[in-house]
Amino acid sequence: MLFRTRDCLAFLDFVHASPHVAECHRISGEHSYLLKVVTESTRALEEFGNQCDKYGTYTILIVMSSPIDHRNLIPSLEDARMVD
Repeated sequence: MLFRTRDCLAFLDFVHASPHVAECHRISGEHSYLLKVVTESTRALEEFGNQCDKYGTYTILIVMSSPIDHRNLIPSLEDARMVD
């Protein structure tokens, strides 16, 4: 979810209290925050969005597939030992 807030402190209080927010990142550009939101259904996601309405505007992005899986940008200690 991309979020543009009118009140950062109130919004952050809301996301800290929400069991649906798995990650929250402050970003630059048109939006203020990038959230990873996990719900049990699209209906629950819609309800979460409705709760967000009082804090600003948002765009919900739904992952359809992941052609490139997560990559570590910094090698783990185990990976570094394998190179030695």
